Amino acid sequence: MDILYEKFSNLLNNEDKEACVSLIISQFNNASSPEDIVSIYTKVLAKALNDIGCNLKDKNICIWKEHIRSSIVRTILENAYPFIIKLKNNFNSYNGKTVAVICPDGEYHEIGARMISDFFTLAGFNSIYVGASTPKEEFINALDYNKIDIFALSITNYFNLVSAKKIISAIKEKEKGKVMIAVGGQAFNNNPSAVLSIGADILLHTYEDILSLEIEKKEIN
Repeated sequence: MDILYEKFSNLLNNEDKEACVSLIISQFNNASSPEDIVSIYTKVLAKALNDIGCNLKDKNICIWKEHIRSSIVRTILENAYPFIIKLKNNFNSYNGKTVAVICPDGEYHEIGARMISDFFTLAGFNSIYVGASTPKEEFINALDYNKIDIFALSITNYFNLVSAKKIISAIKEKEKGKVMIAVGGQAFNNNPSAVLSIGADILLHTYEDILSLEIEKKEIN
């Protein structure tokens, strides 16, 4: 995986979209288990994005370059879905639970949420990816539209914990503990205690964390 990472990272730094997409799609095609996809996501795609720096030469266009590279990874994720469904079906993975993966109002970093949504799918959930900056009212209205077992909030920016807390409070008031609230993202990396302070039920970091939710799900039924 280290060799794949180095190759992809170089292509991404050069903003070679066609080569980046072709390289990773070939890896998806060779994936034989859900863990293979998860490994590509975490050890190659996410790592390459997190390792991107801005040198002195590019300091005036750092955001420009970051957005281009994020767009390349987003394209890869959009093309991953058929491979994810194939693996899910091959492993007869379906648990009958529905999760809505959402970024709270004001949170526009959505790549992590996209990846987590796919992880939930691989783990056997019916995963509904909603997207970036979803207003509080939409969360609440969704509870009447779908039977949702878990709301998974992805929060990158620490300042968006405030809006997340308001959303969680509104959901709990309406559902009276019937819906699990899971959170994850960089906002919790150095502040895990924020999980409890905003009213969430559980912090998810990894695919393995999602797989271990079985006991948690039974508790909310």
